[in-house]
Amino acid sequence: MTENTNERMAAAEPPRLMIRLAEADDLPSLLVFANTFRLPHPYRGKGKASAESNLIKSVLPKLALRRLWPAMACATRMLALDDGIIIGQAVLTPPRLENTERMATLSIKVSEDCRGRGVGTALLAALLAQADTCLKLDRVTLSVRSDNHHALYLYRKFDFQRVSAAPHRALPDRADGMCVAIEEWVRIRPQNPAESLVASRAE
Repeated sequence: MTENTNERMAAAEPPRLMIRLAEADDLPSLLVFANTFRLPHPYRGKGKASAESNLIKSVLPKLALRRLWPAMACATRMLALDDGIIIGQAVLTPPRLENTERMATLSIKVSEDCRGRGVGTALLAALLAQADTCLKLDRVTLSVRSDNHHALYLYRKFDFQRVSAAPHRALPDRADGMCVAIEEWVRIRPQNPAESLVASRAE
């Protein structure tokens, strides 16, 4: 095996990780994935679906679920799959009102036990490539908690900049009752999108 081949393998995405756009047939699994973020910790993570999740996936007719897809398809949705199981998604949602500026709002989630493996970086790189080339978005905005340091580091890698912060307020998932700010960040489409994304992923 050549040295160049070794270097390419070292720079590759995590083993078994697939990044692709969501399709209508992904909807049952997407609902299961979203449901894991509303469950107590022991039920979170890959393959640990609750009884409600199993109901969504096995009982509800596929046709009924597919009727939900047109409403979801207005957003651009990128999935991360590990052995066919959804472990993360990143979504670009356009504004509800007509706007002359081409923009969208970003949201991203990665399963708790799959973090720290480069999943978020791979998802965001793929989604922003869509934003810059296919969608030709001028701006991508997002909201993030000021105490979410891993997310802030990721957004900075991809040239997001903070533009404002809402007043500090207590959040229900903080047992210490500490107040945090919700920050607004924005990314302006670069002059050379391809070079910008390659540089971000290399950092």
